[in-house]
Amino acid sequence: MVTISAVVVAKNEEDKIEKCLNHLQWVDEIIIIDNGSTDNTVELCRKYTYNIHSYNKPVLIPFLQNIGIQRATKDWVIIIDADVIVTKEAKEEIIEKINLGTHDGYYLKHVIFFLGKPLRSPYFGEHNIMKLFKRTKGYFKGEYPHEPITFSGKSIGFIDEKLLHYAHPTISTFLKKLDKYTTEEAKKNTKQHNFFQVFGTPILAIFHYFFFRKGYLDGLRGFVYCCMLGLYMFVGRLKTWEIKYYKSTQDTGKR
Repeated sequence: MVTISAVVVAKNEEDKIEKCLNHLQWVDEIIIIDNGSTDNTVELCRKYTYNIHSYNKPVLIPFLQNIGIQRATKDWVIIIDADVIVTKEAKEEIIEKINLGTHDGYYLKHVIFFLGKPLRSPYFGEHNIMKLFKRTKGYFKGEYPHEPITFSGKSIGFIDEKLLHYAHPTISTFLKKLDKYTTEEAKKNTKQHNFFQVFGTPILAIFHYFFFRKGYLDGLRGFVYCCMLGLYMFVGRLKTWEIKYYKSTQDTGKR
């Protein structure tokens, strides 16, 4: 039988970590990388594994996931976010397919939940993410917040059964992630945006998402989600401008 390690990065996830780990009891090894939790996350994780490692510096999540990959000892690695549930059907398909040995990695189908319900838009509602692979065939460079895995295997398949991603249970959680990720992305962004790209494009994006990306399938909730995506774009570009603004004023002051 092929063995599998699950890598979970966590920080202050006491409200959801047990539900996640409860659905990972079938793997051969659970590895927790804790990024400085100040709540009961670590204590709750100890109910499921003692393979817990602390890394308290403020770094990108892919960097932490890579630490988990390096500590894994089994044949395969599955990367699971703390707000993701691996369903029984997905578990069974994963076990069946990795034992067939047809591919070196698989895309996992994540169903995105917003305000407690799955999004029905085919653009927002399901994301195929490469997070299941042979341990020696994948790693993260840790350079960007939503960085894809660097994969060296020969072929990639798909897991058709769905994982449940409770990404945005409330507006507040969305805003917290928005603030964190836009700051990280702005630090890496070298592109300069003009006035329209900062203020106009996010507004156009909202209507594009709602009408052309079928956000309307979720009614008012779908429109709110599209607005949040537009806000994400707007804040990200403002922060990029802010960084360049302060850098230019500092450079001017040195002259």
